[in-house]
Amino acid sequence: MSLFVFLGPTMPIAEAQVLCPAEYLPPVAMGDVYALTKRRPTTIAIIDGTFQNAPAVWHKEILFALSRGVRVVGSSSMGALRAAELTSFGMEGIGAIYEAFRAGVYNDDDEVAVAHATREHEYRALSEALVNIRAALAIACRRGLVSTATADHLIALAKKAFYPHRSWPGLLQSARGAGLPAAELAALEVYVRTEKPNQKREDAVLLLRHLAAGLPSAVDSAVRFTFESTWFWKQLVETEDLRRDAAQSCGPAAPTIDHAALIRHVRLFAPQRAELIRSALLLHLVDHRRGAAPSDPATVEDQLEEEMAASLRKEVDRQLPIELRRRGIFDTIAAAVEAKWRRLKEHGLDDPGIEATGLDEESLLAWLRQRCGLPAVPDAETFAAAVGLASAQELLREAAAEYMTSRWSENDERPKSYD
Repeated sequence: MSLFVFLGPTMPIAEAQVLCPAEYLPPVAMGDVYALTKRRPTTIAIIDGTFQNAPAVWHKEILFALSRGVRVVGSSSMGALRAAELTSFGMEGIGAIYEAFRAGVYNDDDEVAVAHATREHEYRALSEALVNIRAALAIACRRGLVSTATADHLIALAKKAFYPHRSWPGLLQSARGAGLPAAELAALEVYVRTEKPNQKREDAVLLLRHLAAGLPSAVDSAVRFTFESTWFWKQLVETEDLRRDAAQSCGPAAPTIDHAALIRHVRLFAPQRAELIRSALLLHLVDHRRGAAPSDPATVEDQLEEEMAASLRKEVDRQLPIELRRRGIFDTIAAAVEAKWRRLKEHGLDDPGIEATGLDEESLLAWLRQRCGLPAVPDAETFAAAVGLASAQELLREAAAEYMTSRWSENDERPKSYD
């Protein structure tokens, strides 16, 4: 049996592995379930998923997996949400949170949403889920620690707060400011501090033990729907296939390509940079279904496009390698970038600065403007903004790197063209 579990802030992977040996993946995002079906899993378990920083997993992906005979189980967070929505199609839900969504007791996504740390910090939760607060207050009421009226007031205060700002200390502080009974709040504070109630974790443990025990699905596993390959589905498949290809090895020409270096190089030196950025922006818009992609990119108003490209810089950078792949020029540009930075390292210039060029900033910018074929700009900060780089420092670093390698190469060959 091949079991994959999407897990993030709900509980540490080390603890989950003890309960249920499986391959654990980061919180599920759009495209992840589709991509995983290519590995022919027996079971996919969804606990955590992205809500804000990346598009959420599509219902359509889960339906696709179910149509391929994959068992899909959800609990605790994104898994509970999707299971409640797709139970009638064969997705299995486990736990109290799933049951509450299924029964209509909970209706909003923000019931389970939390802020969390990065992968390097094991997605540690940085806020408290509203479902955890609700469950803890229900227990506190049963124990007589707080009255029903106090619990209802606390839930209203928690619901009012934006989900990344929810925490027990913050909630108790707001409750004291609202004049709720001090004795009840003190008793609640002791309970929360000593017992650390966490309904999301409890549901995840239940799911993992269920899978580890090999228990059968509680829903009808027979597929009773016809999977429709819609236009949006075809767009997701094409985009995700290109994205996964771009994330793989670039081949022997550039085995250690740095993504950030590739993006800087394309934004500054690729002759097709404006068209590439335009296409990458449209790919991002298709990803988010903000509207159908125009048949002719020129139909997008230039000014609006520039504003959107600036505000969505990170998203465009994510799409640029995909667009390079689509045009068949990824390997050529990646090889040039890798060769540039390898040569710099061979000369002891891992992080070249202006001082390495022997030029002052104004002269380096003048050279860069000519090299990029751009009109004059007043300073490095404006120049960086014009090409979509994050800072003047980033621009000057890339300019110095290109200047040094172009000087070394000018007697060998002219810079490559990517037309």
